[in-house]
Amino acid sequence: MFCSGTAQAPSARTPSAVAPATQDPAPFLGDYRDADDPVSVSQENGRLFRDGNEFYPIADGWFYVPGTGARFRFTRSADSTVNGMFTRWESGQERQWARVGPPK
Repeated sequence: MFCSGTAQAPSARTPSAVAPATQDPAPFLGDYRDADDPVSVSQENGRLFRDGNEFYPIADGWFYVPGTGARFRFTRSADSTVNGMFTRWESGQERQWARVGPPK
């Protein structure tokens, strides 16, 4: 089970954290990549990080990165294996990364 650490106080732009579903974070950990930008998801002391920025669950499988304002979710293949990450920024920009490897 993972824990989200301390969430920031909610504001109009910062969604509130929700209690994470009981699940092993191991399937999320590892490296994701598109043509221009690698992304790494790691765990430290029960907290999850995306490129060094802590993130927390917000609702319906979505996560929030306070350091960047990004909201994202992990994508899964037909057999439920985590195979990517879909991100949406406050600007409306969206991006998809494919999972390319387990944690180092």
